[in-house]
Amino acid sequence: MFGQASSILGVFVVTSSILAPASAAQIRGSELGMTTQTIDGTTISVEYSRPQARGRSPVFGGIVHWGEIWTPGANWATTVEVSKDVSLNGHDLPKGKYSLWMTVQPGEWEVTLDPTPHQHHTRPPPEASDQLRFMVTPQEAPHMEVLTFTFPEVSTKGATLDMRWGNTQVALRFEIEPSVHRTVTVEEAAPYVGSYAVEFVPELWAPPVPADRTAEMEVFHRDGYLMLRWGPTPPWLQPEQMLIPRSRHAFVLGFMLDGQLMEEDAA
Repeated sequence: MFGQASSILGVFVVTSSILAPASAAQIRGSELGMTTQTIDGTTISVEYSRPQARGRSPVFGGIVHWGEIWTPGANWATTVEVSKDVSLNGHDLPKGKYSLWMTVQPGEWEVTLDPTPHQHHTRPPPEASDQLRFMVTPQEAPHMEVLTFTFPEVSTKGATLDMRWGNTQVALRFEIEPSVHRTVTVEEAAPYVGSYAVEFVPELWAPPVPADRTAEMEVFHRDGYLMLRWGPTPPWLQPEQMLIPRSRHAFVLGFMLDGQLMEEDAA
């Protein structure tokens, strides 16, 4: 009788562990990862499980077979979510959340974004008219043990999303619509083009202002933008800056690096 009770108890303990609530902490071979980047008010988010190579080689053509329609992750399909309409590798991608798939080949890969985000990783969606599909060419890269998504390049116009695993890197380029109209026509710029004498007001200017608060600047139109050039340049400013329209006769400064707009004054 005692032996029978022990046997029943043993079965009960095992069964209760199997039926443990899903909310309990679990260790997974491919843990969940997330990466997010915001550019000028547009947010791009990637959620994925992160498989590891664990000495298996090659990753592509080995762990992931040639010709396989693969989600770059594990468990559930990797998802990409954009908070506004964007352009992805030159193709329109409307605001929304998508599952991400890649058809892996020795040469070019086909990338698919499907509007149904919650899908199991072993069940790729059939081809449909509401999917975004385009080709990419993977590049060789230093070994990455764990599948990783990063945003290695970010600008005011967009960002590059890199997927890396093993010795392979795939780059996806997002371009965004600016939240502020920064360009001006020649006609719109004409009333402002010219040379000016400037006096800085310490109470309205964050950087320390020297005793001589005056400077000279030239305003000119270039490549669709209203620009200013200091002469001579105050020590706390760049030689050239962009004038960004905010309202009629009101502008904020755009700070430049290597000819590209990097940041604009929040004032």
